Amino acid sequence: FALTEPNSGSDAASLRTTATKVEGGWVLNGTKMFITNGPIGSVFVVIARTDKEKKAFGISAFIVEKGFEGFSVGKELDKLGNRTSTTSELIFEDCFVPEENLLGPENMGFVIVAKLVLGWERSCLIAPAVGGIGAGMEVAAKYAQQRRQFKRPIAEFQAIQHKLADMKVAYEAGRQLIYRVASMLDQDEENLLDAAVAKEYITRTCIKSADETVQIHGGYGYMREYLVERGIRDSKLASIGGGTSEIQLSIIARALMDI
Repeated sequence: FALTEPNSGSDAASLRTTATKVEGGWVLNGTKMFITNGPIGSVFVVIARTDKEKKAFGISAFIVEKGFEGFSVGKELDKLGNRTSTTSELIFEDCFVPEENLLGPENMGFVIVAKLVLGWERSCLIAPAVGGIGAGMEVAAKYAQQRRQFKRPIAEFQAIQHKLADMKVAYEAGRQLIYRVASMLDQDEENLLDAAVAKEYITRTCIKSADETVQIHGGYGYMREYLVERGIRDSKLASIGGGTSEIQLSIIARALMDI
C-alpha cells in the first residue's frame, strides 16, 4: 500500500505523486516512502493525485505491478526495529498504468480506498503489538521468578508484581479491542473510529510493557543477548506506522465533538 511520501506523512492528502490521463491509461510520476514489502512486493496499490484543484477529492488509487516500465524500487531502508519486514522507497518516472488498473472511482482514491485500507492496516498493525505485550509478560514473569535479590526472587516484590499485573491488563484489554475491530471488518462496518481507539490504546501499552520488560530484567535487559531489548525497538513502530498516535487521538476527538 503506497500512500506515504517523503514530504507527506500525517498530512497524507498533500501527496505530490501525480497521475496524468493519457490514451489507454495513466502516467504516474513521483516517489513513495517507507513502503512495507517494497523490495519484495509484486503488486502495489498506489495513491496519486489526479486533480490538483480538488485536494482530498482529487486523488485516485491505482494497481501497479512489478515490472511496469518507469516503476522502480529504491534500496531497502535500515530501520530501528521490525527488521524482518522489508521497507523501501518506490519511484515512478513516467510509469504507464493501464486504464483498467484504476482502483475504484476516479478522484475517490483517498476518501474511499485509502481510508478503507487504513482501517485494515491499523487492525493488522496492532495485532503483533498485542502479541508483543503477551510475549514480554511471559518472559518477564519467568525471569522475575528466577532472578534473586535480597535473598529472594524479585517476583515477591510488589513493585515487580504490579508491573506484571499491568501487562496482563493491557494484554487482555488489547485482545478485546482488536477482536472488536476485526469483527466490524468481517461485517463490513465502518471502523475508523474503533480502529483509532484500539491502535492508540494498544500502541501506548505496548511501548510501556516493552519498557517494563527491560526494567524487570535490569542490566541484562539492556544487553542484546537477552533479546528483550528488541521489544522496545519493535514496539515504537506502532506509534508511527499506519497513522501516528497523534492522528488517532485527533480522529477520536473529532468523532466525540462531531467535527
